[in-house]
Amino acid sequence: MEANYRQALALCEQGEQGEAGQGGEPTAQVFSAQLGLWAFYQLRAQYNVSLPLGERLLGMAERSHKPDQLAEGHRVQGSTTFRLGQISVARDHMEQVLAVQPADQSSFDFLLGYGRDPTVHAMATLGWILWYQGLPDRARARSLEALALARQRPDAFNLALCLVFAAEVHLCRREVQKVGEFAEAAIAISGEQGFPIYLAWGTVLQGWAVAERGDHQAGIAQMRQGLDAYAATGASLARPSLLGLLADAHGMAGEYRAGLALLDEAMPLAEHTGERLDASTLLRLKGELLLAGSDHGPLAREEAEACFRKAVAIAHEQGARSLELRAALSLARLWQQEDKPDAARQVLAGVYGAFREGFETPDLQQAKALLDEVG
Repeated sequence: MEANYRQALALCEQGEQGEAGQGGEPTAQVFSAQLGLWAFYQLRAQYNVSLPLGERLLGMAERSHKPDQLAEGHRVQGSTTFRLGQISVARDHMEQVLAVQPADQSSFDFLLGYGRDPTVHAMATLGWILWYQGLPDRARARSLEALALARQRPDAFNLALCLVFAAEVHLCRREVQKVGEFAEAAIAISGEQGFPIYLAWGTVLQGWAVAERGDHQAGIAQMRQGLDAYAATGASLARPSLLGLLADAHGMAGEYRAGLALLDEAMPLAEHTGERLDASTLLRLKGELLLAGSDHGPLAREEAEACFRKAVAIAHEQGARSLELRAALSLARLWQQEDKPDAARQVLAGVYGAFREGFETPDLQQAKALLDEVG
């Protein structure tokens, strides 16, 4: 299959060069073929291929000046850069999608040509992006707006995508009941319509919600079932993040070695593919599991502290303020236990002080409580 796609890519490149030499703009067929290739490599987390393909698509769209192609060009670049952890770049691209293809503009003909509605996808992804940037309330609002729009469209595929992304946004906000509800809805529509990727992804998210509610073994079993089904589709996109969720569930169950083993799989995979979106989260989880699974000896504490420090640095570099808060909270707790209240306050106060919304979410409430204790 991959050899066939590579041959198609070569033919598309030849066609594009020929058209450029004749002074013409890329045809819809060339654009559509390359869009299919981008989706193939994106789902397989081969970002070293999908990123330049997306750049080529956006360049073609800018030459054509066609709003539908511009929307897709920005959508694909936003999707890839998001997975690479280039969060502000991804947001810019997704906002460009909405600028060239407003939500009230019909895109059904375009949908039939390319397989998904770029406006719905961009809006749903923006909800996710906004949470990473430390805007949890706006994230929830965008996510719900995307869902409402998807329910007005005739295609169930976009609704399944929005339901999975909404579950992810509420998982980020630690709203377990909502995670379960949206994941269940995604499973139902994906099973009915035959969308194996979103069926598997929704199963993982629903399993996490089950584990978070206290039924650890049932949740873990469901998550593993979902991960196996996801792998069977050939998809690798988001696998490091999904493995991190399973590691988190094992931590809930007190199975710290199992959680660390999963992180030992997830972290090299993220490094290999370049999928750095949740690199900070994986490091923070490793530090938490190291502390929970040890007698808090000096070696474990030293390694955990190094994980937390690196997690803070990566999140700060990415502009992922919500991840930076979580990592800073873990580091501050460790320093509080080591009777270093000034250091704990210093690492946490700056990150917490940058937030302007979401103060009812567990992360911010926990951060405020710890600051009160050490301040």
